[in-house]
Amino acid sequence: ERVAALFLTSGSATMASGLGALAFVTGIAGVFASVVAGALWDNLGSYWTFIYGVVGAFIGILALLFLKGENQAANLEIDVASRIGI
Repeated sequence: ERVAALFLTSGSATMASGLGALAFVTGIAGVFASVVAGALWDNLGSYWTFIYGVVGAFIGILALLFLKGENQAANLEIDVASRIGI
């Protein structure tokens, strides 16, 4: 809801460019990950393909935990707590 409201009220031309850049980078990363996973599946089997996925997810979790500012993490905790009624 907040994201939709932000997009409706901002009206910034650079926001469209930012969203386009995000979609481009996400698409390139998806293609790269798929090529690597396909190569792993063909050469080493399904086990290592899933290990690759687990390692990638773990790196993503660590990046979110350590690269996010303390204030943003505290605000997220407050927001989640208020949504679930704690």
